[in-house]
Amino acid sequence: MNPALNSALFPPADTFRNMLDSIEQHVCLLDGQGVIRYVNQAWVAFGQSNGVPPEFEWTGQRYLSYIGEGRGQRIGPQQAVAARIQALIDGQEPDFELEYPCHSPTVKRWFLMRVSRLHHPETGWCVITHLNITSRKQAEQRVESLSRHDALTGLYNRRSLAEFFERERQRTRRLNGSLSLLMIDLDHFKAFNDEAGHQEGDRCLRQVARRIRHIFRRPSDLAVRYGGDEFLVVLGCTPLDHALQMANHLIQAIERDAFVFKHTHRVTASIGIGHVMTPVDVDLADLLKVADAAMYQAKADGRGRVVVAENL
Repeated sequence: MNPALNSALFPPADTFRNMLDSIEQHVCLLDGQGVIRYVNQAWVAFGQSNGVPPEFEWTGQRYLSYIGEGRGQRIGPQQAVAARIQALIDGQEPDFELEYPCHSPTVKRWFLMRVSRLHHPETGWCVITHLNITSRKQAEQRVESLSRHDALTGLYNRRSLAEFFERERQRTRRLNGSLSLLMIDLDHFKAFNDEAGHQEGDRCLRQVARRIRHIFRRPSDLAVRYGGDEFLVVLGCTPLDHALQMANHLIQAIERDAFVFKHTHRVTASIGIGHVMTPVDVDLADLLKVADAAMYQAKADGRGRVVVAENL
């Protein structure tokens, strides 16, 4: 090949270094022994953001020992990552990539790590790149949150119910406790919505949801908007007297909010409770059925009250 043409096609090494220092990906080059031969400035800055001293010299470090011993970047199960890179160097593993969280004390971050075999006269060389994918992960989390929450009230929707119920059922069984399910239906809501208008009706539903979130806020509580003006709460590891107490607190709070129509009538809540001790084989559908029946009994008994299902 013509030397002049060769020079034009392949810029000097300093130009390549400047090019790599200008990109946002973190780039690290390893030789066949897993020793770092080069890192770009983005890699250096990434290390410093994770507690690596500014004076630290990356070149010459045995990278696999570095991450395998748990220093530097947190990449989840670091020993497993080191083993995969070693397998790639040995020719036993193809190129691979993985996503991992790397949160700082003030910022949540996610990165995509790619490890690729390098075309090099010496076998076993590879290049590692990290790409910040925080924006993408946050967007995915927003989509996931929207798919699991009711848009109007912010409570969970039905999609989350079965998964949460099964987890709490198993936990309650291990702890030899009891589990409650509250079916909550607003009394006279349709009449209020028709008279006051849909905007006021939506405001009422949002306020009821705020009351539910305030009262049922333990990690073992799940509040769901189950239908138009119907709500549901799962209470894991909860004695019946506590479930009754919380249900009555909610009824009183909704009455105090005074969503009034026709001058004297107001929106109230009827609540049915399905309750089981040490729920071994209880089925969600069966518990929903008895809680729903208890709620309708509360309405038949005069509304604005709680009824406990007698049996499953």
